[in-house]
Amino acid sequence: MKKTSNIISFFLTFLLVVEGFLFQPVNATSDKGRNGTSLVAEISAEPYLFNFHMWEITKTADPDQLTLNPGETGTVHYTLDITKTINERARVSGDVYVENTGDVMTEDLNVDVVLQYKTQSFSKFKDTSEKDTGINNGEELKSGESKYFNYDIPFDPIPEATAYRVVAKISISNHSGDEEWQIGPKESFNLPDSPTEAWQNAVVEDTNTKIDGFTFNLIGADDLSWDVSSEQTIKYSYEITNQSADVGTYTFENTAKITRPSGGPEFGNDSASVDLIVNTPQPPKPTIDPICSENPDQTRRWIVHNPNDTDITFDWYVPETKQFNDDGSITLKSGEEKIIEAGTNPDGSTTLVIEYGNGHKVSSDSSDEQCPILDVDQVCSEKPNTISWTVKNPSDQSIDFEWKILGTDTSSSEPITLDPGDEKTITVSTSPDGPYPAIEVTYGHGQSVISESSYKPCQTPEEPEPGVTPICSENPDQTRRWIVQNPFDREWSFSWYIDETKSDGNDIQHITLLPGQEKIVEAVTNPDGSTTLVIEYGDGHKVSSDSTDEQCPILDVDQVCSEKPNTISWTVKNPSDQSIDFEWKILGTDTSSSEPITLDPGDEKTITVSTSPDGPYPAIEVTYGHGQSVIAESSYKPCQTPEEPTPELDVTPLCSDNPDQERKWKVHNPNDYKIWLNWEIIETGQHKYEIDLESGESTTVTAETYSEGSTTLKVTVTTGEGLVIEAASSDEKCNDNPPPPSDDPDDPPKRDDDDNDEPQKDEPESPELTALCSEDPNQTRRWEVYNPNDEELKIFWEVEETEFESEPVSIPAESSITLETEAAEGNTTTLTVHYGEDYEFDVTSKNQGEPCQTNEGEKPDDDSTDEETPPQPQEPPQEPTEPEDPQPAPPAQEELPNTASPWYNMIFLSGLLLIGSGSILWRLRKN
Repeated sequence: MKKTSNIISFFLTFLLVVEGFLFQPVNATSDKGRNGTSLVAEISAEPYLFNFHMWEITKTADPDQLTLNPGETGTVHYTLDITKTINERARVSGDVYVENTGDVMTEDLNVDVVLQYKTQSFSKFKDTSEKDTGINNGEELKSGESKYFNYDIPFDPIPEATAYRVVAKISISNHSGDEEWQIGPKESFNLPDSPTEAWQNAVVEDTNTKIDGFTFNLIGADDLSWDVSSEQTIKYSYEITNQSADVGTYTFENTAKITRPSGGPEFGNDSASVDLIVNTPQPPKPTIDPICSENPDQTRRWIVHNPNDTDITFDWYVPETKQFNDDGSITLKSGEEKIIEAGTNPDGSTTLVIEYGNGHKVSSDSSDEQCPILDVDQVCSEKPNTISWTVKNPSDQSIDFEWKILGTDTSSSEPITLDPGDEKTITVSTSPDGPYPAIEVTYGHGQSVISESSYKPCQTPEEPEPGVTPICSENPDQTRRWIVQNPFDREWSFSWYIDETKSDGNDIQHITLLPGQEKIVEAVTNPDGSTTLVIEYGDGHKVSSDSTDEQCPILDVDQVCSEKPNTISWTVKNPSDQSIDFEWKILGTDTSSSEPITLDPGDEKTITVSTSPDGPYPAIEVTYGHGQSVIAESSYKPCQTPEEPTPELDVTPLCSDNPDQERKWKVHNPNDYKIWLNWEIIETGQHKYEIDLESGESTTVTAETYSEGSTTLKVTVTTGEGLVIEAASSDEKCNDNPPPPSDDPDDPPKRDDDDNDEPQKDEPESPELTALCSEDPNQTRRWEVYNPNDEELKIFWEVEETEFESEPVSIPAESSITLETEAAEGNTTTLTVHYGEDYEFDVTSKNQGEPCQTNEGEKPDDDSTDEETPPQPQEPPQEPTEPEDPQPAPPAQEELPNTASPWYNMIFLSGLLLIGSGSILWRLRKN
């Protein structure tokens, strides 16, 4: 019996060992036939559990029918009942990874995912009805190609289930060993312990269809939108008034809906309708429009219009002033209108009320707008036996008017439009002996002006006087000035003198002017200031004008230095308190301003013209006002460019982990301003341009060791006057030397005897960066990055001479990843990998763009094509947007073991041995 027990223990131990191999991810055999291929596959699973809060709404109206004849009002009460239920729902989603490890393309590749569960830990998994089929969409995989196929299966949780799993059923028709071949990688999972709550809140929105002829007043709610988080009842009302609806039945439709927050889909909606019944027709209704008044402080006016096909009889009154139509009711025929005028209420709120029909009313506030007024005046008649009037529009708006001659049939044939400020002359025939008719001009809303007339023939005008206008002087205490203008259509000669200083004929000046020409006359100021100009012309005619003591504004014209070479510049400044128009010209040339230039008070204008540093240097003349001018000479005055500071730069050679391969320098900016610099390694082509260093900032330059001579760094500062520094590298190895002292005053050196200091963390070993071949070197370049350290290594990489910079990634210990980047301009692409805890170290490699072999059946020399960058996990959704569509994130994949290895053969033999062992155990137990 003891022997039997030992045998059983042996086989149970053996069974546990074998189970460790058998429960690895399922893989297809890689035994390749001549015409077939083989696959490896893996599946991931991410489960989710949700409580979906499902909302419902019910709406009722009380009453559902109202009779509202003209002018009547009724109220409808609405009730919204909000309820909800909670539905538990689960889903599982992930990826199926399939790789073609054979030499030919797959045929009839099919990928299905089935959901299974079990009710006890030792029971078998059972299929559920949930399945995601055909997720590969008929796609085939080339030799060596791999792909992730996404799946997503929603399902109701099974109460008795103790565990779930998903099974990927993958098949091809050209397997190398079996025509009816498929594999089924599996992944077990459990649902979360607690569900995620979804849609705990909702939004209720109610809409109402408005109907013409009725007014709707909302009662019991500010608006028709509510946020709800629990079951509840909402009530509100509408007060409805029949303002102008005619006989008939009108349906007042109301719909309430409940939706997800932020404009999501509806959970549901419900409607309630009310029939509005009108039995009595509306009586004919007048319209009232307020219009302007000539004096709104005293009177207000309205136009009452009958738009109906029948007559309307109405009364009116003004509640504020108790005015009314004491002459009796007013009747308007169809289309007729009447102007109502009433005294203005002292506080201005004058309202007209119209009563019509059987107690119906309509009202309108007045307008305080003042009506424009036309001026109508008789003027003298140019022609004999005529009477003339002018109609002028002094307002700021256009006015249409008509006219008629009272007591006759003479009138305007159509309305005449007068724009603001315009006038119109109206002339009619008459007799010098009379009668002299009156004219009536009507315009606006019932406005009119009547102008009487008499016989007024126009006199022939005398020859005009010359124009004499006093103008300002630059120094009124010494001189005074006038403008004399020739108003005649012929050449005109005159004499002038100063009345106060005239003593004999020697004081008289003689001038001749062409038609329309003018001239400035200047004279010495009379000591008492009363300087008067006298003009004598024609047959003893005289005209005189006192002078003005106004001082003319003066422009300042000064040369300034020239910003551009071979130019001369002046500034024209206006120091006065008024705007001045001026023109300029360069003396001795045709260069001048094309049009007058306006300078506001205190403004200035810079004028620049081309010249030569060797001369000549032109003068500018600026003219303005009435004959005023300023001439400014010039010389060559170039503006001085301020000197830029000479920057400083500290360049220190540093040790290197591998001086035979790379050299390092520290570049520090000691200036109190930002600088820009470029660096290059002399005679190697290594360089980097447009580097900016803030004040006090440092950067580390790393370069490949120049094997043919000294590795020398050349740094060129492009800021200010520039600076060039050359610094040889150090061949010291960092492992044999202490690190250089820090430049940071806040970071003092550590003491060896300081027990509180944390130990310095060793610099990680540099990753190995190897350039790989590329399928299209003109577009992409590839590298392999190997982490030789015994712990994870953080890196990010950038491509020199491009703006590309990757996101940080981590490489597991003693592992490698493959990078692919866009090819830089030129044949060589340089990749720099930054590594370490704070990415303070870097390593650089060049890729000349070697093309990979592309013949069918051949692979590149390197084995990087079989490697895939591990997929990055995605964040699971916080809350789904649809009950059937939460978006889970696939987990990171692990590399599948190769089933074509000796391990597979060992597992196969172990399975045979296990079957035999089971038979022996059964016999022993039976015996």
